[in-house]
Parts: sequence; structure tokens; C-alpha cells
Amino acid sequence: MISVDLKGRRALVAGVADDVGFGFAIARTLAEAGASVCLACWPPALGIFETLLRRYDLADPALWRLAQVVHEADIDDGLYDAPEAPGFDVALRGLSMVAKDEEVLTLTGLLFDGAYEFFRRELLLGKEPA
Repeated sequence: MISVDLKGRRALVAGVADDVGFGFAIARTLAEAGASVCLACWPPALGIFETLLRRYDLADPALWRLAQVVHEADIDDGLYDAPEAPGFDVALRGLSMVAKDEEVLTLTGLLFDGAYEFFRRELLLGKEPA
């Protein structure tokens, strides 16, 4: 394998529909070389979050709730009742317009961690957490 330093570079990888194909392998390799990677995929493949949860038999209900929000933010097909989805979509798009890639990754990581914790507590309490 050729060692290449891609720090500070951006890469767009098309065709990532799961974590076993060529697209994913290419994206992972570019990221490991330091590139900031953006994925582009065919609309029917946008349900990758749910696909990965099923493939790895992850039954965490808070994670599934987050997957539903991501699904509706990405696809907006009404499959799930996820009223948070439009807000997520606006927040994520807006961040990508005003922040550098590294900042977006940090901020969106916090956004998703916060949403996961909110859904986890909501499920434990049986109501929205205060």
C-alpha cells in the first residue's frame, strides 16, 4: 500500500450504500490518510443507518429512534413519525454552510450525542426529559 498524507484535503466518494462495498473501503482509506470525506449515495441507499443497525443486530431503542430521525431528515418519506427531522436537517445543513469540516464533525457529533441521550432518557422516563 502506498502511504499518502491527505491532511487538509477533501474527498467526495460516490456509491457508498453500506459498510462492505468498494465505496466504503475507499472512503475509509481516504479518511485514514487524513482526508475529510464526504459521501454521496443513491437515494434508496440513504437508509444506511437502519441497514447498519439491522446488520449488526443493534437493538438499542434510543439508537433506533435516532435512526428514524436521520431517515426522515435524509429522505422525508413519512415512513417514521419523527417531528425532529426538519430541525435536524436545517441545523446540519446550516452548520455545513458556516463552519469548516472539522468543526462540523465536532458540532454534529455533539448534536447526535445529545439527541441520543434525550431519546434514551425519554424512553427511561416514559416522557420527554425536563
